[in-house]
Amino acid sequence: MLRAVKKGLCSLDMIEVIDVDQTLELAVKYGADVPVLLIDGVVKMKHVINQAELEEVLPMLPKESVKC
Repeated sequence: MLRAVKKGLCSLDMIEVIDVDQTLELAVKYGADVPVLLIDGVVKMKHVINQAELEEVLPMLPKESVKC
């Protein structure tokens, strides 16, 4: 994720890291799929955040919509 920031694909103020174990709802919904990347509430990647795939997904989106 930090490589995406360094490459200018997203910025730190657009990244929201959430510990899914902090709430029962998130633990049930995503606990078996960590890590999970959501963009505008839609799961884009889970289990593995592949840098090459991440670099393909992020530039297609308006920067204000990216939380990586």
